[in-house]
Amino acid sequence: MTTPPLALGRRLRKSVLRPFHWLALVGVRLMLASPLAGLPIRTRRRWEAVLLTVTGVVAVVGVTMGSWRALNQEMLQSAASSTAYMVEEGLIHNDHAAVHNTLRRLSWFSGVSSVRVYDAEGGVFERWHSAGVVPRDEDQQRFLNRMLDMEIYLPIMDGEHAVGGVLVTAHAEHMLKTLREALLLSGILSGVLALVIFVAYRRMRHGRRKPASAAAAVPPDAMPASAAQGAHASLLEGMLNFKSEIDTAYTRLLFQATHDALTRVYNRFYFDLFFEHAMNYGRENDERFGLIFIDCNRFKAINDQHGHLCGDQVLQEVARRLNERFEGIGDVFRYGGDEFAVLIHTLLDDAYLQTLVDEVPRLFDEPIRVESIDEPLSVGVACGGACYPTDGNTARQLMHSADGRMYDRKER
Repeated sequence: MTTPPLALGRRLRKSVLRPFHWLALVGVRLMLASPLAGLPIRTRRRWEAVLLTVTGVVAVVGVTMGSWRALNQEMLQSAASSTAYMVEEGLIHNDHAAVHNTLRRLSWFSGVSSVRVYDAEGGVFERWHSAGVVPRDEDQQRFLNRMLDMEIYLPIMDGEHAVGGVLVTAHAEHMLKTLREALLLSGILSGVLALVIFVAYRRMRHGRRKPASAAAAVPPDAMPASAAQGAHASLLEGMLNFKSEIDTAYTRLLFQATHDALTRVYNRFYFDLFFEHAMNYGRENDERFGLIFIDCNRFKAINDQHGHLCGDQVLQEVARRLNERFEGIGDVFRYGGDEFAVLIHTLLDDAYLQTLVDEVPRLFDEPIRVESIDEPLSVGVACGGACYPTDGNTARQLMHSADGRMYDRKER
């Protein structure tokens, strides 16, 4: 099975970058077919530069704000779908304790402020608030939701019947922080665009000024064409530089959307996209693939004893060892907190997957050394694997099988 394309990239290119191309075409048509054509060439060029600048700035702001909105909505959708999957069983069996404990594990969703789980009648079954978040009054929360799209509701289905739902609310501070970053990025790109157009306009203006001797040697009717060619070349160069800035910003946003900020491996959001693609690909092409869930046994004790900074370095080393072992045969994801997942590409048989599962704990036989602790830290892991289609032909069955085997080993 080949690595799937980035579905998020396709979505951003389709829904966010398309308005930029449309606005660029509008700007060009305004310059070519507007009443400016009857003005003197210097006045016309000046107004054309103004129109192009305004069009470009609007396009930059639109692209940046569209990207910001799309990425935040994807984050909320990922949190809602993950929560719905994890609380479904407890909701069906009316197990408040199980749902409550599941919601407590949501602290790794850094952008989520609160989660409410509803039963089939619409009543609140369980709720969770991030530590340190003061609940807002209803009017203020409603205003923020309308302005920032901070909430998303997802029904929980058991077959064709709705057994409840989850309502996920984002951190207002997190949303405002990312909005400020998006506005700062759009401001920088708008400034770059305005500077490029100004430089192109200045070159075009001064390119038409020739010394008297040179002007006498050149036929009068040849000067406008030469000046136009120079202006077009400068404008093309400026637009290419602007496109490079857009591509760089797009690549950085895409990396942030699909990778975990701490461990630099793929995040839970991209795991959902990748896993869905793997299921569809395996079903359509009769291909086998494997899923391994990995949980660190002593991570909470290390965090409590040595602090979060030490715990972060431990997670980084765990991710590095997993990446090194599965390079070329699978992809590593940070599934949540101290849990990781590995999607193994094409499998020849189930025995190979079991061999890989047995190898994972041996990757951590050597203790982990961190900068702030003198003695090395022993970190054991529990893991469980599942193979498609042997252990399940749906995403829920496969994940339940791998997750169950991981916790069986953890409790031994």
